[in-house]
Amino acid sequence: LVTQAVQAGPAAAAVASGTLPPRHLHFQFYRQPKEVLRDPISGAVTGLKVEITALQQQQSGSPAVAMGTGVMEVIPADLVLISIGYRSLPIPGAPFDASRGLIPNLAGRVLTSSATPPPLPPVQPSGASVHPNYNSTQGVEAGLYVCGWIKRGPTGIIGTNLLDAEDTVASIAADVEGGLLPPPGPDVLPGAAG
Repeated sequence: LVTQAVQAGPAAAAVASGTLPPRHLHFQFYRQPKEVLRDPISGAVTGLKVEITALQQQQSGSPAVAMGTGVMEVIPADLVLISIGYRSLPIPGAPFDASRGLIPNLAGRVLTSSATPPPLPPVQPSGASVHPNYNSTQGVEAGLYVCGWIKRGPTGIIGTNLLDAEDTVASIAADVEGGLLPPPGPDVLPGAAG
């Protein structure tokens, strides 16, 4: 629908008639917004200062994450749009990695605050980095799970959240099958309270 609107809209007619130059869209990855730049007199947006990032592995076996390099650049702009999203905040009683904005976890299982994540099993033929039947309870909070941005940090798209949820649900199912969770009953509290 968006493509149809652009192709049939007034801009398309202006480009076809030669009265409007063609527009170009460039994606620049590995950039982290730092500051919206403004004209000191008018206050109008003049650009966006970004920090170049690079993938770095925090610990052996964990996925690489984009970290700032300290190198800045300015992207000229007349308009800056903020995408929906946020940086996760700590949850009382749960460990939190403030530098990455997430709760440390292994396949959705929340790690204890002092835990070093156990090594991940090798990549499976399906391409998944963690096999759903991988049951390591070393250093995890029994019965406490995460998914979405609190699991991986503020990255990804809607489809990424779906894959995240499937990964966490596979861990829950494996823990239930493995007898690692208490059976439901009147003494079992829901969520983090349990």
